[in-house]
Amino acid sequence: MLKIAPAFIAAKKAFAPLLKDKTNPAFRSKYADLGACIDAVEDALLANDIAVYHETSEDAAGITVECVLLHSSGETIRGGKLHVPAAKQDPQGYGSALTYARRYSLTAVC
Repeated sequence: MLKIAPAFIAAKKAFAPLLKDKTNPAFRSKYADLGACIDAVEDALLANDIAVYHETSEDAAGITVECVLLHSSGETIRGGKLHVPAAKQDPQGYGSALTYARRYSLTAVC
């Protein structure tokens, strides 16, 4: 944590606002999609030598994702595993669960 901690703090100071630019038609509420979440943090993280990736695994019920921040030194910050059930047992259901899990795990770790 000697190199990634100060790099993450510097990146966090440069994070852009997270814009809720999408509307959920079921609840008529605004939310930030995965692209907006990435846009808010990626440039600041990369400028401080931190890359973001998600480790994923699937099971019969859904998707498990862990967001990892990887510093150029090899040090990492792991966000913890998040399991999201797939609403439907088809590719669309698993894809939706994956996108939801990536979005929430990224915002949680950042």
